[in-house]
Amino acid sequence: MDYTLKTLGGDYVETKNYYAFLIKQNGLFLVYNQNQIIGTGEIRFEPPYAYIGMTVDLEMRGKGYGTSIIRAMKNKVLRKNLIPLCGVDTSNIPSIKAIEKAGFNKTNSIHKFLIFS
Repeated sequence: MDYTLKTLGGDYVETKNYYAFLIKQNGLFLVYNQNQIIGTGEIRFEPPYAYIGMTVDLEMRGKGYGTSIIRAMKNKVLRKNLIPLCGVDTSNIPSIKAIEKAGFNKTNSIHKFLIFS
C-alpha cells in the first residue's frame, strides 16, 4: 500500500479494496530489487480475457522493468489460455513503449472529450 500510494497517489481505501480484489484472484505480484519493492504486476481475470497492468517506482523507470513486468504477466495469462489485454492512457508514452516492447499491438483507442454547454 505504501509503495502504491507513494508511486501513484490515490485514495487509500480505494487502493486497499482494489488490491484485496487482486489478491483474492491471485493477480497481484510484487517486483523486488534486492529487498525493495520497485514495481507491481497486476492481472484481473475475466475469462476469456485477462487485463494486465503494472507500476514501476519513480526512481526505477526507464530501465526496462515495465517491459519485463508486462511480458511476465502476459506469459502467465497465456499459460492459462486466456486472452491478454493491456490498456493505458494515450498520454502515457513511456508505458505505451513498455507495452509495445512486451509484444502488444495497439488495436483500439479511446479519446477523452470535454463537452461544454
